[in-house]
Amino acid sequence: LGKRYPADQFKDVLLMFVEARKGGKIASWRMIDRFNDEGLSAMSRTTGFTTAATAMLLARKQFTTPGVHPPERLGHNLALTETILADLKEHGVVVQELVATGR
Repeated sequence: LGKRYPADQFKDVLLMFVEARKGGKIASWRMIDRFNDEGLSAMSRTTGFTTAATAMLLARKQFTTPGVHPPERLGHNLALTETILADLKEHGVVVQELVATGR
């Protein structure tokens, strides 16, 4: 894919919106990222940096529960979530928590 669709010729923007509802409350987040001058696409930055941050959690033994886990399992632990978001921010990937509302 990199040869057929080189990132520097097909500059992308990634916008992800996540909404969670529980007990009549709504929380939402927005992630925005863009192709950068180093030649990395927004899609490769957001997926790659998130994967690397998760690998670092495992290497530092911050998540040690044995077995196979879906990625959203990490979201149940606020400290792990904040660690991943801080790493993304360090790499310029913006994640914004939007104002929580009721119904």
